[in-house]
Amino acid sequence: MMRTVRRLTTTSVVGGVVAAALVAVSPTAAAAPDTTPVTQNINHGYTCQGIEWESIATFPTTPTYNDGQPVAGMINTTAGRQTTVTYPREIAPGGQFSVYVQSGTWTASGEEMGRAKFDIALPANATVRGVANVGGGSGWTSGNPQPRVERVGSDGNPNASGQFVRIWGGASVNNGGNEDTNTPKGGVYSVRNGTFRFPRVRIDLTAPTTAGEQIAVGLRGAGAGPERNGVNNALSFALDKRDGIGGFDNFNNDDYWCTTPANTSSLTSTRVIGTPVTQLTTTNLEIETGTVDTELTARVTSNAAQPSPIDEGEVEFFVNGVSIGRQPVQDGVATTTHTFPPLDDREPVTYDVTARYLGVTNKFEQSEDSATTATVNPGPKAEVTSTVALTAERGRVEDGRLPVELAMEIETSDGLDLPAGSQVEIRRDGEVIATVPVDGITASYTDSVPTDVDEDVTYTYTATLLENETYDTIYQASEPSNEVEITVAPEYTPDLTVAAEPATLLVGRTADLSATLTHDGEALPAGTEVTFRVNGRDVGTATTDAAGTAVLTGHEFRTAGEKTIVAHFDGATVRGVTYLPVTSAPTTATVQPLPGVDTRTVIDVTTEVTAGDEVTMTAHVSRADGTPLTADEAAERGSVWFFDGADAIGSAPVTIDPAAGEARAVFVHRFAETGEHRITAEYSGTRTADEVLAPSETDEATVVTVTPTEVVIDDPRPPTPP
Repeated sequence: MMRTVRRLTTTSVVGGVVAAALVAVSPTAAAAPDTTPVTQNINHGYTCQGIEWESIATFPTTPTYNDGQPVAGMINTTAGRQTTVTYPREIAPGGQFSVYVQSGTWTASGEEMGRAKFDIALPANATVRGVANVGGGSGWTSGNPQPRVERVGSDGNPNASGQFVRIWGGASVNNGGNEDTNTPKGGVYSVRNGTFRFPRVRIDLTAPTTAGEQIAVGLRGAGAGPERNGVNNALSFALDKRDGIGGFDNFNNDDYWCTTPANTSSLTSTRVIGTPVTQLTTTNLEIETGTVDTELTARVTSNAAQPSPIDEGEVEFFVNGVSIGRQPVQDGVATTTHTFPPLDDREPVTYDVTARYLGVTNKFEQSEDSATTATVNPGPKAEVTSTVALTAERGRVEDGRLPVELAMEIETSDGLDLPAGSQVEIRRDGEVIATVPVDGITASYTDSVPTDVDEDVTYTYTATLLENETYDTIYQASEPSNEVEITVAPEYTPDLTVAAEPATLLVGRTADLSATLTHDGEALPAGTEVTFRVNGRDVGTATTDAAGTAVLTGHEFRTAGEKTIVAHFDGATVRGVTYLPVTSAPTTATVQPLPGVDTRTVIDVTTEVTAGDEVTMTAHVSRADGTPLTADEAAERGSVWFFDGADAIGSAPVTIDPAAGEARAVFVHRFAETGEHRITAEYSGTRTADEVLAPSETDEATVVTVTPTEVVIDDPRPPTPP
């Protein structure tokens, strides 16, 4: 059987959700990733290391403040140990989104705070389109610079491509800008016992096109631990002593560097999840009944800017909603086979076939194509070809029309009769004139054409078997048959006369019957056949000569009486001219009976004979008046039977004795018994060409005496010696 294969093609949007479809062309988007922003308060502490001056005469100490401990009264509120973030959990490959980050609220108890900076680490796998201060900050001294947001490099200096977002006033302790560890009032500044908060930052990002990637925004230096004079930290600042050191304000101030736990490297987590597109099928899957293992192939590709094959996950195939198995995706393709149930009859059965890509967690969504209709069709029907042979016969013209009897014989390639419903289309001169049924392998039709024409008209006929289809066989239309032509010529009724010569004759004699066939005084072409009829019976045919005369010679009349003689012409088309049938006026021939003649028979035989001897008996036949039958009448004279008493002893033909000139019959006989024998003869009679001779017999019996044969016995004794 023919193997039917139909591929399933799948394509998905940027990054990962895959669509599976069967020979599909019309994309339909699946559900998009959930980009709804979520807001979270991330609780975390700060671990800080500082430089603290107790007096101008002593070196500073470098205490470490662990998470939860106040830093010289600086970070001592729960609100300060929170970072608030807003971000979407999912984004489409290449999609644009924004992340919002804002630090907690702090209180500088008993101190003044300045040179503060707050660094946020940007994701390396996303494109940063921009950063912005969207407000919400508070507690900053108005006489000092207000917080601003800009990208900085690892050196802390502004850098449009920097990997950090910084909130500051342009001055830091030791990481960019106006660096100074002894002047706390630089940059952003908060008064003693002031409560302050950095403003909210918006980070505009474009996701990568690779599905499954995680985009994280965190705090700089998360998990690294604090370091004196370090730069890899989220927060650094300076505290101004209440009264200064040694009476000098803004001198020998305390500086601090603070980091956060490792988990704050991902304050946000946005997963790149592709949006699937499913191709809809526009062509149906056609399967021949009995096909084993029809191959179903799902082509799985990412729908990125440049789609590429997916090489993970599985595709599950369904027929009428029932799973027929899962297959792994390898190099963008998943393939399975399915054997559809064979048909019970020739009625096609349809099935809904779908392919569903099952997705990959945190990378590819599920995707399913629209149902494709798979149709199981009956196997191809047997095909039978045919040829048509056409013949045509002219009928007899009636009422000015010529019947044309068409016969069609059809030869089929399988040698069998055509089924019921088969038809032949008949064309005359290219135009359809009839469609007739076929009976087995034959068909017939009688057309009718006018005969009243002034010149020759030729009609061309063809026949074509029309296509017919049964449950399991297609009977293909045939080519047109051979062409058959029928020519109708102008019609004329000829003149026909008949004669018999002689017109009076005896029974058994012959006469010549003649007929002359003409039209407008001109003989019809030679060779035209004429039929002669005597008393309504056809007695023979003859063809005309150049003069238009046909002669039936030597017709014998075998019975007496008046004979009615006619000539008949059946009609014919001769040299393009049609001559209609015609019968001549009758003529009469008189046939007379032959005259009858009485005969006389005389027997001549030896009256004394010996038993066993040959005896010749001669019967003489003559006319009743004794005149002989003449020699010229001697062809056939009948016969004579000879009788011995009541017993016939033999016969002999009557012939003419040339010498004597008489008719006689000679018979030779041997008498076995002695005594008197009464011999008679009987003549049969006959008919000659001129007369009828009547039978006759001898007037009386001739007595023949048969004596015994004399036997002589010699002396039996031996002769006497001399």
